[in-house]
Amino acid sequence: LEFPTEVIRELETINEEMTENDAKDRQDLRDLPTITIDPVSAKDYDDAIGYIATDSNIKLYVHIADVSHYVKPELKLFEEAVKRGNSYYFPKMVIPMLPEKLSNKVCSLRPDEDKLTMTVETIFDSDFNIIRQKAYQSIIKSDARFSYDEIDDLFEGKKNEIKPELAEMLRNMLALSRELDKKRIKRGYIKLNLPETEFIFNDEGIVIDLKRSNETESHVLIENFMLLANEFVAQKLSDKPTLYRIHEYPDEEKILSLQEILSNYKLTLTDLNDLHHSLQKVLAEMKEENYHRVFDKIILRSFRKARYSTENPGHFGLAMDTYTHFTSPIRRICDLIVHLQLKDRLTGKPDRFSRGELENYAGKASECEKIADESEREVEIKNKLLFMKKQIGEEFTGIIVGVQPSSLLVELDSLPVSGRVELSTLKDDYYEYFEKHQEIVGKRYGKIYKLTDPVRVMISKIDDDIYLNILKNK
Repeated sequence: LEFPTEVIRELETINEEMTENDAKDRQDLRDLPTITIDPVSAKDYDDAIGYIATDSNIKLYVHIADVSHYVKPELKLFEEAVKRGNSYYFPKMVIPMLPEKLSNKVCSLRPDEDKLTMTVETIFDSDFNIIRQKAYQSIIKSDARFSYDEIDDLFEGKKNEIKPELAEMLRNMLALSRELDKKRIKRGYIKLNLPETEFIFNDEGIVIDLKRSNETESHVLIENFMLLANEFVAQKLSDKPTLYRIHEYPDEEKILSLQEILSNYKLTLTDLNDLHHSLQKVLAEMKEENYHRVFDKIILRSFRKARYSTENPGHFGLAMDTYTHFTSPIRRICDLIVHLQLKDRLTGKPDRFSRGELENYAGKASECEKIADESEREVEIKNKLLFMKKQIGEEFTGIIVGVQPSSLLVELDSLPVSGRVELSTLKDDYYEYFEKHQEIVGKRYGKIYKLTDPVRVMISKIDDDIYLNILKNK
């Protein structure tokens, strides 16, 4: 949480207010309608969006905080940002990549404040086809800061306090987002349903409830617009060495294993030569929510992990040939480096990073992202264990989401929590594990436990994991 003394010293030289010199050679977009949409608890607003429609075309503006104006490679601020790699997000706490003065104040696109940004402007025809795109340095002033919940209330026709002119703009944005979504899916985008856990705390900071987050239309809208900007910037920089966000094609052995598991549950990967659309077809065939709760995760585990690289094999999950991260420079080092490269390109300056330096940044960023994922997961597990200690002896319904040689994994229906049923606790028979079918079978009576099966369980013990006992149906 603490930053080195030399970083704090550099911060003191940064003005919180935009100066006349800062505004030089920038397009002034302060009169355009502009908003931010973020989680209700967010304080670092990286991105803002705007939309203008005329009789002949539609203009979408994606404005990203110009962190590179303040954090340059020769500064200790940049060195520290590289060291951290990204911000770390935990329930009730953030360990930021940049000091709070920058992340929550100077760079954060707060409403009614003049802010320096990098803008990607996309012009569409009336059928939502892209006519042209361009990027430039800009100044904006956000008209309003919204949470996802507020925007979803508008989209669902619920009572809201959004000004009529902004409400109309948002409805038009929604129409555009839906069309972009259709185009992405047609291209092969693999849309998995992977809800995250939302922790509910009381005033003392104790977890009092757990909820599954839902990806709503407001989330999809922001995702679609950010993907549009990221892809354009990647294409613009791709003629010289740059940083890509890559997701390599899945390992053949893992896909064959996935194909076998799916076939045992009457799901078919029809064409491994067109894996994108085959996976889309499988996902569309899953009519039961329980299937998505199980197989979306299994499909994800069959993929490679996305990472940063100077090589560009494309992004499998997004079905994009060229992709990077540009839209979150407050919280990711690679986005900041891409900003610096884009700014050099726009101003005609020579490349400031060698391929070797970029390779080092890509490796460091991928490593820090892995640490962030693992630490965030560990904190999440510990919070769940603490919460579930109060539930010992309680009964729940759930479904089997994993089958292992010595245990079943069960995800509860009412809480985003999974626990372990050790096979040794199943006293009615001796059960044998069949990996190929992802099931266990009783040797004497032939009872089968398999993926997606509904079960009733009791929380029996909380230790390094959540342990469950299966109960007989009433």
